Amino acid sequence: MGQQTGKTGPRDVIATQDTMAFALVARQPIFDTTMSVVAYELLYRTPGALQALVEDPAGATLQVMASAALDIGFSHLVADHAAYINFPPELLTRQIHPPLNPERVVIEVLEGCTPAEELLQGLRHLREQGYRVALDDYDVQRESHLLLQHADIVKVDVREHSPAELAASVSVLRRYPVRLVAEKVETHEELAHCRALGFDLFQGYFLQQPQIIQARRIPSDQRAALDLVTRLNDPDASIDQIEQAISRDVGLSCRILRCINSSYFRMPRPVSSIREAILLLGMGELRRLGWLMLVTGIAGHPGYLCVQSLQRARMCETLCQQAQLPGSESYFMTGMLSMLNVFLGLPMQQALEALPLHEAVRAALLRREGELGAALRCAENYERGAWEELRFRDLTTAEIAACYLRATEWADSTWLDFQGGT
Repeated sequence: MGQQTGKTGPRDVIATQDTMAFALVARQPIFDTTMSVVAYELLYRTPGALQALVEDPAGATLQVMASAALDIGFSHLVADHAAYINFPPELLTRQIHPPLNPERVVIEVLEGCTPAEELLQGLRHLREQGYRVALDDYDVQRESHLLLQHADIVKVDVREHSPAELAASVSVLRRYPVRLVAEKVETHEELAHCRALGFDLFQGYFLQQPQIIQARRIPSDQRAALDLVTRLNDPDASIDQIEQAISRDVGLSCRILRCINSSYFRMPRPVSSIREAILLLGMGELRRLGWLMLVTGIAGHPGYLCVQSLQRARMCETLCQQAQLPGSESYFMTGMLSMLNVFLGLPMQQALEALPLHEAVRAALLRREGELGAALRCAENYERGAWEELRFRDLTTAEIAACYLRATEWADSTWLDFQGGT
């Protein structure tokens, strides 16, 4: 926090809210010997900072993963390339299951890690899952060679060594089956020297400085994530219960949809309901995402918006059921996402860009087309009292009114239960 001066006005508050509403990640490319980009290192950044200001290394890593997987999207960040992510010792020793595709992610072990058995077990655990391990800023003179037995890639800070020391380090490291990355390359001469020594990959300001990538965060509530994680870890929980836990919070729903749209999960087709997303993603991957959203949850979205989105979702679903139509889950999701533009402060077209929605759902949200669009339009007309335009299929006005009342009661009670009765 910077020093405060003078009074804080409405514009200051709005600016602060806008800043906190964005997810930030810096990415720096890694090049091969042909100077083609083969990977990006993803780096933690705070609003307004040009370099990392890390007070909590584990929290910073979790925020990078959440921003990349849930807010920005790996496809946008790194396209089809690999992503290098720093992991401090406290995460390595927990033997976690990151919600990331192991074929596309390299786990970076920060310099100075003591190769205790607990840490080595964590590295073995990650490699068994298919992740590659890179040693960051490795120094053959100071670091334990035990770590080299658990590494696939070694990064060497070229500015920490004289030319002779760098050559000696490469000679030692070539005894191990690892790829070598010359990092912090800042001059043409350093690049030429590293290429002559036989480094495989190159990274540094001379090649390209880190670039800040940002996206507006989708608000979600930690209590919603906690409820989801609880249900996901209950062996007796049904798909219906898990779907309910996700659907009650627009933030959870949208972040999960955005995540599965990433090329990291390679979903075979767009989805038309939360249930379909659950089945495509799988319970194991959903548990990891739920945990990540819990530990990095963002609270603070207005309660009345949540209630209204729940009410609209439930009314669309109830209209579908009352008219005896199939696919009530798609109606629910259409109603729930109909306020996404309000949550994000973006045009609906832009708000939907990162979500893998079925074309029928997308057409309903953007143009109120099809049966889904007709149900949504009916719900909106009831909300604004446009009684002369109140119609859906062959339902009577009384039947539509009953759907609205049931939806209102359900949304209010669901929100009160979710808030712990407050």
